[in-house]
Amino acid sequence: MESSLEDNDANVIADLENLVGMKIPKLRSIKAGITGLYSFGFEEEEHQVIALSLRGRNISSLPSSIHKLKHLQRLYLRDNELRTIPEGVCKLPNLLDLDVFNNKIESIPDSIEQLQKLERFDLSRNFTSQIPDTIGNLRNLKRLGLMDVQLELLPDSIGKLKNLWDLAVFINKLDTLPDSIGEMSGLIRLAAHKNNLSEIPDTIGSLSTLKELYLADNKMTLLPNSIGQLKELVSLRLDGNQLTTLPDSITNLSHIKGLNLTRNKFTSFPVGMKRWIERLEKGGCRVRMDKKQKQRRTTR
Repeated sequence: MESSLEDNDANVIADLENLVGMKIPKLRSIKAGITGLYSFGFEEEEHQVIALSLRGRNISSLPSSIHKLKHLQRLYLRDNELRTIPEGVCKLPNLLDLDVFNNKIESIPDSIEQLQKLERFDLSRNFTSQIPDTIGNLRNLKRLGLMDVQLELLPDSIGKLKNLWDLAVFINKLDTLPDSIGEMSGLIRLAAHKNNLSEIPDTIGSLSTLKELYLADNKMTLLPNSIGQLKELVSLRLDGNQLTTLPDSITNLSHIKGLNLTRNKFTSFPVGMKRWIERLEKGGCRVRMDKKQKQRRTTR
């Protein structure tokens, strides 16, 4: 497909072609059909680059000229050798989607906050044990992927992300979640399974829009009573923890369609547990419990 880029954008593409050692094709769409993966190439609109994918090119850096792609909205750099987010990327004023999945990124510059239009940021499968406080200034962020990055701590500033609806922090080393997580008023999905969580903050109950809560394979021994305030919750995974009981308030959750309580250490259940489970199952909920748990809850 013939390209007719403006000189400025054409020069940047030329710099990138020198970097990867081959011609970067112009495509109608860099998204590869139903697989959802991204093809190597770029999209053009009105002679300007609006989307760019350099997936799997073994690159460890980007040319400094990358910041000149002023109309770039989507940048896909997954499956490469990057060790940080290049400063030039942080100067792309119209960037909406940044995907650096599966690189070797060890740090994120504070200047990431300059991406004020960013809506999706996928940093998953890197080596970023810490996230800068400035992440909280990405006020338009809707989806944040931090899966399998050896993350040890989420900054308090995460609570500023009022428009975030999907937070993926599973397969990490988190011992706790910040109290400020309760301030994320738009959150719909929180995936924090496979960490080292021993508890979750009481403020979790403030997440009035939360529909999916995944806390499987942690080290939790108890849940806060405030979990009963999550009236919109439809999916709850608590399997693979060290829970011995559940708070009475859990029976307030009436919209659950998927509940997993297996692989815990339950010795008792709250009053009303049997009736609650029966109501959920009657409403089509798939309830997963160990055999001994099922026997025990019949008495309550």
